[in-house]
Amino acid sequence: MGRAGQPGETEPSGGAASEWWLEDDAGAAEVQAALAVIGGAGCAVLQVHPVHLAAAVAVLRPTVVRVAARIAGPGALATTKLFDVGECLRLGADEIAWPLEGGGEDLFFACGVEIAAAAALCHEAGARLKLLLPAAACAPAALPAVLEWARRRGADAVAVCGVGAAGSGFSAPAGAVAGVFAP
Repeated sequence: MGRAGQPGETEPSGGAASEWWLEDDAGAAEVQAALAVIGGAGCAVLQVHPVHLAAAVAVLRPTVVRVAARIAGPGALATTKLFDVGECLRLGADEIAWPLEGGGEDLFFACGVEIAAAAALCHEAGARLKLLLPAAACAPAALPAVLEWARRRGADAVAVCGVGAAGSGFSAPAGAVAGVFAP
């Protein structure tokens, strides 16, 4: 069953910089119920699967809540993710969350050209690109190189992707975990 919340929490709790997410398997009624309270609950960003993007944008556009589309997960072709970026921006996404997989040297060679193209699409549309890194890529010694790699490809933010309490992937607030890059 889908739910909205902060990473690893059972119930949403607000805060000016809070980022909430909606599970991919949330049904239409759950999406509408979550959207009814999110705008006034201290949520800064709501991260949704593209299937919920149009509904989220329609409800949240008059509020200050930014809507982030979490595109195809690890294992999807980079060209598929790039197509998803264009479609999500067309539907009104304020931010694109691009999940990466692997670690070490594999991460540096994976999808670099596509990520740069996605960043260009996002910036042209006035949106942000956030890379969701696997925990394996975020060892303290590797993090500075990973952040520099992401910045050079045009990413606006980087967050760690892991497993939450419900066993689903999540993104942590980028500024608190890895980095937000200045323009």
